[in-house]
Amino acid sequence: MKRQSNCDTAPMAETLTGASRAAVQRNLAWMEAQGLIREVTEQVRFRMWRAMP
Repeated sequence: MKRQSNCDTAPMAETLTGASRAAVQRNLAWMEAQGLIREVTEQVRFRMWRAMP
């Protein structure tokens, strides 16, 4: 099944990868710091990230 969106949440990434929530959040923070992804919701909870071109 092909996904239609390039936005993901931490729980979605956790399910897709099988990684722990802590590992997912750590890697999301690293990817954001590297400019690979951008947090788009500007919220503390229920955040979503989008891949940068």
